[in-house]
Amino acid sequence: MNDLKFAFRQLLKNPGFTVHPPQCHRPDRVQLPRCCSRKPGHPRQYSYGGRAVAVLTLALGIVANATARGAEKPQPSEWTTALPEEVGLDSGPLSEMFDYVREHKVPVHSVQIVRHGKLVLDAYFYPYNSEMRHDVASVTKSVISTLIGLAIQKGFIRDVQQPVLSFFPNRPVANSDEKRQKLTLEHLLTMQAGWDCGFEAKEARLFEMRRSADWLQFMLDLPIVAEPGTRFAYCSGNPHVLSTILSQATGTNALAFARRELFEPLGIRDIAWPADPRGNTHGWGDLQMHPRDMARLGQLFLQRGRWGRGQILSEEWVYAATRAHVARTTNRDHYGYSWWVKGEDG
Repeated sequence: MNDLKFAFRQLLKNPGFTVHPPQCHRPDRVQLPRCCSRKPGHPRQYSYGGRAVAVLTLALGIVANATARGAEKPQPSEWTTALPEEVGLDSGPLSEMFDYVREHKVPVHSVQIVRHGKLVLDAYFYPYNSEMRHDVASVTKSVISTLIGLAIQKGFIRDVQQPVLSFFPNRPVANSDEKRQKLTLEHLLTMQAGWDCGFEAKEARLFEMRRSADWLQFMLDLPIVAEPGTRFAYCSGNPHVLSTILSQATGTNALAFARRELFEPLGIRDIAWPADPRGNTHGWGDLQMHPRDMARLGQLFLQRGRWGRGQILSEEWVYAATRAHVARTTNRDHYGYSWWVKGEDG
């Protein structure tokens, strides 16, 4: 175990390493491939994909690809790094995690651990690496929610009680009854719009929306089958309507607004985020980011909206977004403003 911890500590000195499938296996010891050469004072090295890497086979039989001292370094993380023990963690259980992932064939792309604001682990599982963006799927909804908070903070939107239809005064809407007039941003944020969406299997409405000529119009015209604010239904069209509201309120789409007000202040630069045929950024998913940058968003919320010496996002919004507005949803957890909030017995 001491050898294992030593090997793991060496890997942690090189954020962005890639864990490869085993090439040689001696489960009782840390070992190095025979093809390695070593310079005095340097770890053994070999060439992989044109890059010099330090190779250590953990007792797990995993070959890890990390940047060797003196070799070409991966894309800078801009995080302050630390070893686990330096921030009160034990590297032993962390190394055992790799064993578990390997033995159970867990489909993990990467693992990042940040503690006390320092990057402790930045690992990628083959064929993924630190230079790849990842589709963060429905975490996109939480980013849209954050942008709504910023738009309120900047004065583009009044508050979450503002009616949805007030942003589209010139759009004719089918069946514009009293229920539809009551629909607010908060109803969209908490998945309680009452539209005939989210009750069907496998999010069929999302695919219907994407096949329509006008995605916003498709959502606004949906029948309302429940009083807004009374029934939870996970509808991916809701955050896309929020995205179009951001376009309408700020004069630019969610991606451009996010770059200016959220991503750039956090040092996040390499992202991709597609838009619908009318230029509105996808609100329900498809945002692509580097995992290290995902950790920045998490750290921002842990720090109650502060980053460095500035307050990027108001502390009030952080609290409002991450507290339970809907109790006991269909999967037994609570729901905030497009954030899942763990239930008491979850």
